[in-house]
Amino acid sequence: MAIAAGVCVANVYYNQPILKDIASSFGVSEGEAGSISVLTQVGYGFGLFFLIPLGDKINKKKLILCLLACLFCLLILMTFSQNIVEVWILSVAIGIATVSAQVILPLAASIDRVTTGKTVGSIFTGILIGVLGARVFSGYIAEWLSWRYVYGFSAGMILIVTILLQIYLPNVKNEYSGDYLDLLKSTLQQLKRFSLLRETSLIGGLLFGVFCSFWTTLTFHLSGAPFNFQSDTIGMYGFVAIVGALMAPVFGKLADQGNSQRSLTIAVSLVIASLVRDFQEINYSIKIKSPPLTSSSIHEKLCNL
Repeated sequence: MAIAAGVCVANVYYNQPILKDIASSFGVSEGEAGSISVLTQVGYGFGLFFLIPLGDKINKKKLILCLLACLFCLLILMTFSQNIVEVWILSVAIGIATVSAQVILPLAASIDRVTTGKTVGSIFTGILIGVLGARVFSGYIAEWLSWRYVYGFSAGMILIVTILLQIYLPNVKNEYSGDYLDLLKSTLQQLKRFSLLRETSLIGGLLFGVFCSFWTTLTFHLSGAPFNFQSDTIGMYGFVAIVGALMAPVFGKLADQGNSQRSLTIAVSLVIASLVRDFQEINYSIKIKSPPLTSSSIHEKLCNL
């Protein structure tokens, strides 16, 4: 289930290292190509709000398989897209269908109530590795073949996990018997009822904003002067972030032990510290007017780290 979730959610992030390649392919500006990432995230947001609640009403296994089947078809269409408008439309649709990963997550949590935190941490590790590993995968495929092959290979992987989930995924009975509109209303009501949910939603949104802002702009920064990196080199930056994803089970165990607030405090503190450090590095570079980093100097810094 962790692998399936990672393979699925990776489709939201495949486009980030290859935006330059897509822009060149269709002869559009970087701004128009950059909209692909935004539209994919918009579709993902719509899917989270309008489709995820259905997991409480209908069989989760059927919902997951249906979304994966739709995602497979959309990826095939993306592989043969003819213009940027088609890519925009398909990006929104792919974002919507990719939320099957977020249906797998609560299904896994409902299977084992004793170690829910550990289970969720394991699934979330798969999701994070899919999010971050997507950049490495798409960068190399685009460099050695074409950006279209990224979506073609992804369609093949989606087909494989769909077959495996059909065979092995358990059926969990749903207890909700209301209608769909009541489900959507209840989603909004949860924010009003629980202060902790409001707090974690706000923090999660801010953290995700930092995450997306960094990775989306990094592509164009590294592909331009003075770096002029190719998509495979840009994608390799995902290896650095995968290390952080492996910490998800650790924080899950802390939650099982009743230390969820401590986990949240540690995570937020790490992000703030890293942002402050980056800001200091930028200011220092500007003050001393140091030359821009080269590929060899970046390699040296990563080795030292």
